[in-house]
Amino acid sequence: WVLSTSNELMFWVPPDNRVAFYLPRTTLIIGGEPTQCSYEHFVHGNNWVKCYSHYVE
Repeated sequence: WVLSTSNELMFWVPPDNRVAFYLPRTTLIIGGEPTQCSYEHFVHGNNWVKCYSHYVE
């Protein structure tokens, strides 16, 4: 689990992605390509329902 600064669970990272998972406070990852997430549109808590929108063309 990735925790917030107040130690709240934010989201789960699968085991295969944990070794080189890049967090905003990470300064260096040695070896391999890091797994990065964009937090630009990140929602959690009661706002998680906003991460899905039904869009049909």
